[in-house]
Amino acid sequence: MNTQDTVHRKSAAELRIRRVMDALEKNNMQAYYAPTFADAVKIAKELLQPGDVISCGGSVTLDETGVMDLMRCGDYEFLDRTTAKTPEEREKLYREVFSSDVFLTGTNAVTEHGELYNVDGNGNRVAAMLFGPKKVLVFAGCNKIVRDIDDAAKRVKSCATPANAMRLNLDTPCTHGACPGTDGELCAGCCSENRICAMYTVLARQRVKAEFMSFSSVRRSVTDMKEKIQAFMAKRQAKGKRSYEIDMCNGPLLGKILRFAVPLMLSGVLQLFFNAADIVVVGRFTGHTALAAVGSTGALINLLINVFIGLSIGTNVLVARYYGAQDAKQLSETVHTSVLTSLVSGVILIAVGVAFAEPLLTLMGTPEDVLGQAALYMRIYFVGMPAMMLYNFGAAILRSVGDTKRPLYFLTIAGVVNVILNLFLVIVFHLGVAGVAIATVISQVISAGLVAICLMKTNASYRLELHKLHIYKDKFFGMMRVGLPAGMQGAVFSISNVLIQSSINSFGSTVMAGSTAAANIEGFVYTAMNAFYQTALSFTGQNMGAKKYDRVAKILRICILCVTVTGVVLGCGAYLLGTPLLLYIRLTRRLSSTVWSVCSLCAYRTSFAALWTRTWAFCAVWGIRSCR
Repeated sequence: MNTQDTVHRKSAAELRIRRVMDALEKNNMQAYYAPTFADAVKIAKELLQPGDVISCGGSVTLDETGVMDLMRCGDYEFLDRTTAKTPEEREKLYREVFSSDVFLTGTNAVTEHGELYNVDGNGNRVAAMLFGPKKVLVFAGCNKIVRDIDDAAKRVKSCATPANAMRLNLDTPCTHGACPGTDGELCAGCCSENRICAMYTVLARQRVKAEFMSFSSVRRSVTDMKEKIQAFMAKRQAKGKRSYEIDMCNGPLLGKILRFAVPLMLSGVLQLFFNAADIVVVGRFTGHTALAAVGSTGALINLLINVFIGLSIGTNVLVARYYGAQDAKQLSETVHTSVLTSLVSGVILIAVGVAFAEPLLTLMGTPEDVLGQAALYMRIYFVGMPAMMLYNFGAAILRSVGDTKRPLYFLTIAGVVNVILNLFLVIVFHLGVAGVAIATVISQVISAGLVAICLMKTNASYRLELHKLHIYKDKFFGMMRVGLPAGMQGAVFSISNVLIQSSINSFGSTVMAGSTAAANIEGFVYTAMNAFYQTALSFTGQNMGAKKYDRVAKILRICILCVTVTGVVLGCGAYLLGTPLLLYIRLTRRLSSTVWSVCSLCAYRTSFAALWTRTWAFCAVWGIRSCR
C-alpha cells in the first residue's frame, strides 16, 4: 500500500468517526476524539476530579489505552472489583458502583446512528451505564463502529463475546468456534451455564447528558480481531490440553505442510505394513494358494470402494472450507452429513461385496484352486465396510482441521490388534484367509470406533452428535461435486489394475502370489506421495474458506516439489530393496527377480501418474465453485 492510499484510508476513517460523533451529540451524548491512547488518558484525566469515587466495568479497552493505570494512580477513590477476595465482597462492590461519581467502561459496538450496543453476563456493567453513577465515561476504538443494530449484534456474537469468554476462561461453545446464534435472533445463542451474552441493551437518546470518547489509535478491523481470538485460543490450548490442529491459514507453509504430511504418510505406510503383515502371515504359514487368494481380491476391492472413498475427499474439501471460514453451522452440517453418508455407503458395499464377490472373481479369470478362498476373503472383508467408511470419512474430517496425528495413533492401535489377531487366528486356529479377513474387520471396527469417539468428545465446532445425524442435501451434493470425480478417477485406475490382475491370473497361483507381494511393496511409494495430495486438499480448502487465495499458489508449488522428491527417493529405494523383501516372504529367487522387475516399472509408472493426478486434482479443487 502506497503513502497516498494510507492517507486516504486515514481520512476516510476520521470522517466516519466525526459522523458518529455528530450522531452521538444528537442523542445527547458528549463526544470526544482522541487520536492516540495518550490523548484518551489526557481527556479522561480532565473529566475526572481528584477525590472522585470512580468504578469501572470489565473492559479490555481500558487496559489497552492506559486509562486503568490512571484510575489506580491514587488521585481517586477507586472501587476496584479485582481486589475482592470473596463473592460476597465482589457483590458489595458491584452495588457500591451505583453510588459512585464516575463509571468508566467500554462498549461492545457503536452504530453510525449514535447508538451504543452492549451485552453483559451479570448485568452490572450495563446496569451502571443505564442508571446510578453521576457520570458515565464510555471508551471505544474505531473498530467498534458498525452500520446499524443488526451489524452490532453480529459483531458482538462473532468477535466480542468469544474474545471475552476466552479471556475469562469460560467453557462455552463460542470459545471453540463461532457463536451458535450468529445467524439467528438475539435469543438464539447457547444454553451454557457460563453464557455471558445474557443481557442486551441499546442506549439511544439520553435524557441526561453522557460522556462518550472515541479514539483512532486502535486500528483493529473485524479480521484483525478474529486473528487475535485465534491467537488467544492457540495460546490457551498450549497452556491447557495438547492441540492436534494446525493453523493452515497463517504463517510459513513448508514447515506446516511437512508437519501435516509426515503423520499422514506414516499412517499410509503403517497401513501398508499391516497389510504386508497379512501377506507375510499367509505366505509363511498357509501357502502360496492362500496368498494368491488374498492378493487377487485387491484390485477388485479397490474398484468397488473407490467411488465411495472418493466422497471422503469431498468431505475433506468442504470441512476445510467451512473451518477456514469459521462457519460453525455449515461445518456441523457437513460433519453430520459425511458421517451418515459413510455408514450408508458401508451398508451398500456390504450388499455389493457379498452378492457379487464370486461372479466378479470368476469374470476376472481367477483360477479354480484360488477362487473359493478369494470369494470367502472378500465376503468377510466387506462385512467391515461400514467401519472402514466411517474411519475414512472421520479421518478426512480430522485432516481437514489440521489433525493428522490422532488418525495415526488410532491406526497404530488397530494395526497392532490386526497383526496379533492374524497370528492368533491363522497359526492357532488355522483359519487361513478367513482368519486374516476376520482380523482385518475387527481392526477396522476399532479404528472407526476411536475416530468416532474422538469426534464426539471434542468441544470444537466439528463435534459429532449422534442425534444430529442427517443428510443435508446441499452438503451432500457439495461432497458429490468434489468427491465423485475424484472417486471416478480412482475407479479408472482400479479398472486398469483389474485388467492387469486378470492377465496375471492367467499365469497361475504362483505368479499371482509373487505379484501380490510385489504390489504391496510398490504401494509404499504411492502412499507416501499420496500424503501430499491429502495435504494439498486440506491446506487449499482452509485457505479458500478464509479467502486467502494468495497462499494457494504457494501451497501448490511446495506440494509438487515435495511429492516429486518423495517419488524419486522412495522409487529408487523400492527398486534396490525389492528382491530381498520378496525373498523374505519365501518366493523363489527367480520368481522374485522376474516379478519385481515387472512391478518395479509399474512402481515408477504409478509414482509419476500419482504426481500428475494429484496436481490435476489440486487444480480441480481450486476451480470447483463449491469450494469457494
